[in-house]
Amino acid sequence: MVWGAFIGFDKSPLVTIPSNKRSSSDFVTIVYEGVLIGFYFLHDDLEQLILMEDGAPVHRNSLPVQWRRAHGIEKLFWPANSPDLNPIENVWMVVKDLLKHHSRPNSKLEMIEKIQSVWDTISIEWLRTLISTMPYRMQAVIAAGGGSTRW
Repeated sequence: MVWGAFIGFDKSPLVTIPSNKRSSSDFVTIVYEGVLIGFYFLHDDLEQLILMEDGAPVHRNSLPVQWRRAHGIEKLFWPANSPDLNPIENVWMVVKDLLKHHSRPNSKLEMIEKIQSVWDTISIEWLRTLISTMPYRMQAVIAAGGGSTRW
């Protein structure tokens, strides 16, 4: 599992989460303490900085909830099953598509290196465009009665 985040003008370092470290406690230690806290507070001068995560169990468990609360990190609460509204899902789709153009990795380390290489190619300009489409995404989801859209 990998984790990454972005804000309109910056990307976080990519985090690889070992397969034997998938508990909420591990997630808090590896992701929140390891990368998120520095990335978030590097940009905390921004008004209304809000964390947007999917509904993965490691995000919803009481430990991450308590950690975010203790560190003053506000999380956006949004409908389940709405990847059309989460821009990072589009980023992961592009990462997966770009990985198809790479040769098949021979090891886990090589796979991580390829994912990192693709992550590094994602431009800030493209991320800004992705964010600027949010009003259109919301309109499309409303028009679809909460269902999937082309986004």
